[in-house]
Amino acid sequence: MAIVEDFTERKRAEAIIYRQAFYDALTDLPNRRLLIERLASLCDEHEAEKRGGLLMFLDLDHFKLINDTLGHSAGDSLLIQVARRLESCLAEGDLAARLSGDEFVLLALFDKCSDEALEISAETYMHKVQLALSPTYWLENRG
Repeated sequence: MAIVEDFTERKRAEAIIYRQAFYDALTDLPNRRLLIERLASLCDEHEAEKRGGLLMFLDLDHFKLINDTLGHSAGDSLLIQVARRLESCLAEGDLAARLSGDEFVLLALFDKCSDEALEISAETYMHKVQLALSPTYWLENRG
């Protein structure tokens, strides 16, 4: 006698629940919960595995003004564009997350190196992010 069960629907439901728990629905970036878990796992690394890195908090100035004057769809469009630009800066193992509203965090990891080399790597990375975020954003057919 054999019992055959199709787990396809169950696996699909589990994937949906995981996505809802750990990813932002609008931008599809990891959310605060996944970021905190990632930071906790980095803190738990053995001393020999520890790496240097950069934790960058980003907040969009005057975002409320965009929502109030152009509408929430324009604000949503801006958040999505920012998310895609942040993702374009990520190297393997890095993370861009949306904390809430107009707040983002970028976590970049570098190979363990001297303080001076770490500072140079962080400066280079921040400049890359600045260049990615600088071009014009299009909201409701307006630049």
